[in-house]
Amino acid sequence: MTTALHRRLGRPAIERLFVMTQQMPDSGELAKPADEPANDPINHRHSAAFAAVVVGVVLVANLVLLAVAAKDRSWGALHIMLIEVPITNGILCVVSFGLTLLVKLCTRGTVELLIVASFVPIGAIFVDAALIMCMGLHGC
Repeated sequence: MTTALHRRLGRPAIERLFVMTQQMPDSGELAKPADEPANDPINHRHSAAFAAVVVGVVLVANLVLLAVAAKDRSWGALHIMLIEVPITNGILCVVSFGLTLLVKLCTRGTVELLIVASFVPIGAIFVDAALIMCMGLHGC
């Protein structure tokens, strides 16, 4: 049988296989998988950068909507509060939630990313509604 392996694989391949089996670690050394990164700070930087981008985009979009509502202060502001703010933040929520899947490839912190991707735009809807209602709207 050894000669058949020698003919199929060649002598150097069998010698490499023998050397590899001799260098195998004990079962105690295999407790931690080698392909799992251990608390890599780069992963946390990507999570923080993604969260900052989501918060920044939501903040800018909502500030623009609030500025337009503050300039109008009539039925247009009510329209912005009831229709445009939820649609804008819903789109931002869906896009940031979809981008979370891309960022998940680089990071391991999916729970924090999902919280930021979903609750920041949803929370912005309620904050915008409260701010627009405090503007002193009139019907003219």
